[in-house]
Amino acid sequence: MAEMKAKPTEPVMVFQWHITDQCDQRCTHCYIFGENPCKTLYSAPFDRMKEVVDRCMAYTARRHFRLQFAISGGDPLLNPDFWQLAEYLKQNDIPYAIMGNPFHLTQAVCDRLYTLGCTDYQVSIDGLRDTHDRMRRPGSFDATWACLPLLHKAGITSHVMSTVSHLNLWEIPDVIDLAVQHGVGVYGFARYVPTGPDKKNAIRPTEYRAFLDACYQKYRKYRAEGCLTQFAEKEHLFVLYKYEEGLVRIPKDAKPGVLYDGCHIGLPGAILPDGTLLACRRTAGSEIGSVFDDDFPDEEGLCQKRRLAYRALDKYEDCSKCRLSQWCRGCHAVARGQSGDFFARDPQCWHIVEADEAAKA
Repeated sequence: MAEMKAKPTEPVMVFQWHITDQCDQRCTHCYIFGENPCKTLYSAPFDRMKEVVDRCMAYTARRHFRLQFAISGGDPLLNPDFWQLAEYLKQNDIPYAIMGNPFHLTQAVCDRLYTLGCTDYQVSIDGLRDTHDRMRRPGSFDATWACLPLLHKAGITSHVMSTVSHLNLWEIPDVIDLAVQHGVGVYGFARYVPTGPDKKNAIRPTEYRAFLDACYQKYRKYRAEGCLTQFAEKEHLFVLYKYEEGLVRIPKDAKPGVLYDGCHIGLPGAILPDGTLLACRRTAGSEIGSVFDDDFPDEEGLCQKRRLAYRALDKYEDCSKCRLSQWCRGCHAVARGQSGDFFARDPQCWHIVEADEAAKA
């Protein structure tokens, strides 16, 4: 049985940075357009992106962290100044990953990305062909798998990410098999955060536990076989599942009230194309400031106070009473999307449901 870690992570700070709203797809679950389908598309110009890099370098240097970016959009490659940005990141020895689409990747593009410091490239697969193409666009499923050999040949680690909802839940185990067959570097999934008119992710809590068990058994099988694909257990409810299965235990030296793992909201946050800083990109209404604000690097500034407000454990409904609260807490972006309240219970947490049923009995 492994012990859940009660030590700080490596001194690396990763900003998720959206540099453009431009995209080749209009995914049914997209958070950019879900709340505002008539949104005006914007791409950050190079001079503003350079300022973001400079301010983030100063911010992380003061805290003795190494800066990294996870660059997204839209599709980052559709920002007209993307390559100028990539050159600037290379000049400053700042590694970065890209979360984008497959449609503009050629071998020449992948080789250039690698030369300019791109370490990882993440694409999405949201079910088997018909389901994925219905959610994203026709042909996207095949185009996504086809881009992977180009990334691998260039030396870039491929990531495949799935967004899980009631529409594709039981196709995900098959997607895991496909990820292994295609030699994906890292595979992971996260739940759909309800946006727009479809304010639901109608997965029953106990059904979600069964789903996590099916996925974990796949992971365990492939790991035992020496599979080179890594499986990112991004879903925080994996902590609850593994605790119940006796796979992890609570460390004896854990300090009360310290958040050791689970949702990393606000650490450090996500940057939008206009410089707005969100505590979490998946949480609507989580603006905590701007990277261009004077108090952005200030430990006592308003931005920092707003950030810490999301990490107040005593505000979390139900989670604050759970023995796993310092490592789990579920996903409160989903809670916010479902109920409008960030601190409400995670709608897929079966532990809370079972506790309620036991209390009623």
